[in-house]
Amino acid sequence: EAKQRVVNAKEAARAIDEVAANHEAVVAFSKAERELDRGDFARALGGFRSALQLGHPEPAACHAECGGCLEELSRWAEAAAEYGWAIGLRPAHALYRSSRGYALKELGKLQAAAGDFAQALALDPEDEDAAEQLSAVQVSIGAARLSKLRLQVGRRRTAAAKEMARLAAALPAAVAAAVSEVGGLEVVAAL
Repeated sequence: EAKQRVVNAKEAARAIDEVAANHEAVVAFSKAERELDRGDFARALGGFRSALQLGHPEPAACHAECGGCLEELSRWAEAAAEYGWAIGLRPAHALYRSSRGYALKELGKLQAAAGDFAQALALDPEDEDAAEQLSAVQVSIGAARLSKLRLQVGRRRTAAAKEMARLAAALPAAVAAAVSEVGGLEVVAAL
């Protein structure tokens, strides 16, 4: 019975430590939210990261908030990574996917952004922002493809024009050589 009391006391101590750690993490998260409201995104980012390190009970929310702060700081690659962590923890959360899509769009990764916006819409068909972003990204992808095709056609036209100019320049010399070989005026008359 004494051993059981020791085991129970150890378990109770662990539970108390866990509650205390969660409390510290929740307090850190709350402080970070206040920094966010004040527009101090760098301090808010530090606070959300502290909440994560302290074992906040909602790590996906912490990662998403870090992503939002990083967006405000125009640190798009880091923002996309934080949203990726949030999605890994809560894959069915449409806003996390839409947020990562936005960061990817800013990085110029349009195909990946389109995928995230499409998944966000699949999870939440009423998400008008995701629908607008998906449409904008699809237009950008189409414009980029069209531009690439125009460039390819332009290069082909330039190459063809150079070859035609070379042939045209060589033609009078070839005609003159043929005329002199065959005997002059009869060939010219035949042309």
